[in-house]
Amino acid sequence: MIYTNLYDCCSIQVGKNAGAIFDFEKGVYVSLPLEFCEIFIDEINIIFEDKLKSFDEPSRKILINILDFLIENGFIYQSNDLIYKRYISEEYYSPFDVESFIVDFDDIRKAITYLKEIRDVPDVESVQIRVFDIPLYSKLKTLIVYLNKFSSQSIELIIRHSPEITVEDYIYLINDNPHVSKLVILNHSAMQVLCDDKLVLLTDTAINKKSCGKISEELFQVNNRTEITSKTRNSCLNCKISVDVDGNIKNCPSMPESYGNIKDTTLQEVLNKPGFKKYWNITKDQIEVCKDCEFRYVCTDCRAYTERTHFNKDNMDFSKPLKCGYDPNTGEWAKWSTNPLKKKAIEYYGMQDLVEKFKRVRC
Repeated sequence: MIYTNLYDCCSIQVGKNAGAIFDFEKGVYVSLPLEFCEIFIDEINIIFEDKLKSFDEPSRKILINILDFLIENGFIYQSNDLIYKRYISEEYYSPFDVESFIVDFDDIRKAITYLKEIRDVPDVESVQIRVFDIPLYSKLKTLIVYLNKFSSQSIELIIRHSPEITVEDYIYLINDNPHVSKLVILNHSAMQVLCDDKLVLLTDTAINKKSCGKISEELFQVNNRTEITSKTRNSCLNCKISVDVDGNIKNCPSMPESYGNIKDTTLQEVLNKPGFKKYWNITKDQIEVCKDCEFRYVCTDCRAYTERTHFNKDNMDFSKPLKCGYDPNTGEWAKWSTNPLKKKAIEYYGMQDLVEKFKRVRC
């Protein structure tokens, strides 16, 4: 007897009208017909020939071709041996109370001052500092050295390119400050990735708080950790704390709710405040439209900018992310910025100027 199984590093998920198979080791996925995916949902040791009996001849040929493709590309295997279970963890665990700490600044001088005021910084997994102005080299160097105060596995700094700073200067800063995991330079003349991915030069224009929440296939996080997190927690806001350009402490810098200011409130005080963690456990299976999407466990959520169509009795927002152009009902991507159904939400968030920039870009 020949048995068909998924490799342990692979997962199949279904949406309303389609499905997909994900390889978490390779970080790749393939979209699939719903009929094929349903054969594998919650089953092991599948006798594929028996499953084909319920399909007509044209459909059988299609399903066999899909199976052959997935075997050839290492998603699925066939064997004479039975397996007793798939060895893949579904448990969520993190040793960190805070996994992501984001701090926004509109001025690099203010960044250095504010960072000195941020007290009781918890041990965090990753720190991201975003500076929206164009820095002088001396100030950038001071800021990078000061980031050594953070005890974290990852420190990422995002800044706008300054004409006075050369690529060689950026390389020196990265090599001389190993505590910085990644330096991302926006608005550069050419896109480059240097220093073993630690230095990234992008032609993208500068970010701001309204840049949050973009959703596209290119941004999918195809890994086991994201899938487990998405099934049990919010894939964006869980274990996150942020400080916006005015020093307000929030779950995300783009969200309206503030729980204090770094001038008079500690991060730990905010973490203990009622309501701060209200979105941490909202999963994709609870969000309208997303709950019908085959990509819901590899897609980062956004509660800062949504379509504003579904709120519960406590005024918590369960609407689809505004900047998602995928429709799980049709399986098609479209520009979210030109969708007439999103017009009211775009106006509510004051994104008309941002949308104008996206008119000729897929987003």
